Amino acid sequence: MELNERKRAILAAIIRAYAEHGEPVGSKSLCDLLDFSVSSATLRNEMSSLCELGYLEQPHTSAGRIPTVRGYKLYISDLMNRDTLSGEMKLIIDAMLDGISGETGDITARAGQILSELTGLPVITTSVMSEHDSVKKIEVIPMGRHSVLAVVVTSKGMLKNRICRVADEISPALIERFYTLCSTYIIGKPLSALSPTYLQQTVALSGSLSLMSLAADVFGMISDIKHSSLTLRGESNLFRCYSRDGEVQRAMELLSQKDVMLSLFNKVTSPVGVLFGDDTEISELQPATLVIARYGHDGHELGKIGVIGPTRMSYDRVIPSLEYFASKMSKVITQNLTDLED
Repeated sequence: MELNERKRAILAAIIRAYAEHGEPVGSKSLCDLLDFSVSSATLRNEMSSLCELGYLEQPHTSAGRIPTVRGYKLYISDLMNRDTLSGEMKLIIDAMLDGISGETGDITARAGQILSELTGLPVITTSVMSEHDSVKKIEVIPMGRHSVLAVVVTSKGMLKNRICRVADEISPALIERFYTLCSTYIIGKPLSALSPTYLQQTVALSGSLSLMSLAADVFGMISDIKHSSLTLRGESNLFRCYSRDGEVQRAMELLSQKDVMLSLFNKVTSPVGVLFGDDTEISELQPATLVIARYGHDGHELGKIGVIGPTRMSYDRVIPSLEYFASKMSKVITQNLTDLED
């Protein structure tokens, strides 16, 4: 059944009020929240109808109403104003993310910490390896007599760097031999083809101990890129979703299971998606909801970032903020890669 405008306005008002105060909403308080005049009796009838339709529920006989997951889903998809992010909040996010640099994993981990501080919610960031990704570029920059900064960049925009030390003195000849090795066996190869055995065989072809050491370090970075990762920030904020210590502990154990969480995050294929705990069939997530956004480079997804909050969170604030945050993350990563190319 399609809701008429009055029912839609009532549902939206109840969801916003419940997000703000955390208390069931009654007909008397609802009168003050609506921009049209209607009697309390009419509101009670409309609220009862919304309960019958599954959009609201009444926790106690004498209590007001609270939204159901079905009500939240309708609100998010059809009733919520998605353009509510203020210019001031955009400036705050810009200021917090501008200036972050380093490898892609460092940027996303730092961004997760910033988002947790900004929202007061736990944040998960993931990175994913595409089977179509390949090694685009390997650079070594001398840092001292026996050390270089090695940088690996993939075709999809994943960047990793590491200080590598070797026994022999760094020389143009050593670097040239290393570039020849990489261009012959690594550059342009899909990550899926760079198995540990293949990389070990390539290291063995390098000859000198210093060249073998440098190659082993760089190939270790490539192996790290190949594996999807998951980072949790703001764990203490889980108490906003769970009321008992035991529940928090069980949630922490679940969130540490990388494969389970990556599988959940992979269900989000839109720029921003919402996963309600009730829909996951995972008991530890029942009181919570995940709001997840994708970030990437040059049209390619590099991973996702998501907040874990109570089901009654303010979606009209969280969703636009996360959407803009992920977009800004993508720009920071792209700028970092552009600076490297320059």
